[in-house]
Amino acid sequence: MTRVLLAAAAAAVFAAIAPAQVTHTVVTASGLAAPGGGTYSGFNTRGPSLNAFGQVAFFAAVSGGNSGVFRHTTTSGTAIVRNGTTSPTAGYTFEGFSTSNVVAPAINASGDVAFYGSVNDGTDSFGGVFRYTAGTGVTIALQGNAAPGGGTYGDEFGSDDVRLSNGGQVGFFVKVGGTDENPLYGVFRGNGTTTVVVARDGAAAPGGGNYAGVGSPATSSAGLVTLNSYLSTDQEGLFQSNGTATTVIARTGGSAPGGNTYNSPQPLPPAANASGQVAFHSTLSGANTAGVFRFNGTTTTAIALAGTPAPGSGLTFGNFSGTHVPQINASGQVAFHSYLDVGTTNQGVYRGDGTTLTAIAVTGMTAPGTTLPFDEMSFDSVRLNDQGRVAFRGRLLGASAATNRGLWAGTSMADLELIAREGDVFFVNGANRTLAEPSAFFELNDAGIAWRATFTDNTQAILYSTFTPVPEPATVFGLASVALALSAARRRWPG
Repeated sequence: MTRVLLAAAAAAVFAAIAPAQVTHTVVTASGLAAPGGGTYSGFNTRGPSLNAFGQVAFFAAVSGGNSGVFRHTTTSGTAIVRNGTTSPTAGYTFEGFSTSNVVAPAINASGDVAFYGSVNDGTDSFGGVFRYTAGTGVTIALQGNAAPGGGTYGDEFGSDDVRLSNGGQVGFFVKVGGTDENPLYGVFRGNGTTTVVVARDGAAAPGGGNYAGVGSPATSSAGLVTLNSYLSTDQEGLFQSNGTATTVIARTGGSAPGGNTYNSPQPLPPAANASGQVAFHSTLSGANTAGVFRFNGTTTTAIALAGTPAPGSGLTFGNFSGTHVPQINASGQVAFHSYLDVGTTNQGVYRGDGTTLTAIAVTGMTAPGTTLPFDEMSFDSVRLNDQGRVAFRGRLLGASAATNRGLWAGTSMADLELIAREGDVFFVNGANRTLAEPSAFFELNDAGIAWRATFTDNTQAILYSTFTPVPEPATVFGLASVALALSAARRRWPG
């Protein structure tokens, strides 16, 4: 009897931590009604954005109506603005929203939405940055208006997604002067009332030299703005500003953990969590050639260094892609993509906290939900939630071109699970549709993943896919207790 009870307890604990069936919910799709009239016909490649409460924001094209910016849950939707809508600045109307928008709108925990957009005064078009809160919009910046630090905002807003804090602060990037051959850019933070300079090309940079190529920023809930910039001293640097003082995170020639020095701190833009901790990578000079790091406001910690063992692979970390953005969650865990050893054949996705490294997936392992091994992981599609769950887009070795890509998520190799794979069939808008491509751009919260699906009939959908919750520490303790009890029972019971 005791053996039966222990076995039942073990089964219950294992069931609690085993991957479960993923649940897909259609947020909206081609052919479904768009708030304000018409039907959706497509969604932009970058996006959707997702907040902690399952709200998504995206640009969409609309048939029989004006395209625009929308916010949805799984049960309802709202048009934030559409082409032809009057802008917050009197005398201008919005224009130009479509699926070709190359950046995504941002959404915060309150459901506020911020975005780069174009407006027209009846004669000319002007770029700008806008934020909407509970249906009310404010203009954060508008082309032609005075820019803090001198000059006016130019015609180039945003080379990457706009950044919005939970406090409503918007970090943005815009041209502020120069010539077509030698433009000057600036990074600013604004809330619709006050805008401050974070960094401008030509201004003095902490540590020496001038900014000479500022990049798109990250903005924390506390209003800290982090950016990368080239410098007039032929160096690069990562900096963080509270709007008054600026701190050097890393710059070429500076000391790095492990007895190294930084060569090229990246990426553009950096990743920061709500408290302003920053994840980044850099090529190095010294014992290691590259590394992934975390900055907590005062101290920089090495998460992974090239040449050190990469768990789950039997290999060592190689290089960390220059275009990949490491992700950081609220507790300071960092998720990243790495090439392993020398070259680009072997790859892995990892999570670390400065003490422990966990392999999420490596090339060659059998991809969960399939019988085939991973061939690669997209280095620009790694996401991390506050539970430590990592999601990424991967490609399978030995599958046809029509079925070789998919989305996976997990806290380790042990509980990694398939979210969706090309060739999967989804019931969307009254019909079964076959997945042709899961977008490389998606967002992750503690409950699930919001992503854009493109189907073989050229229709699209925004899906919210929920997965097994990460087990609580008590569950893990329960598993260990059951294992010990079973071991003791085996010693007591013969045969």
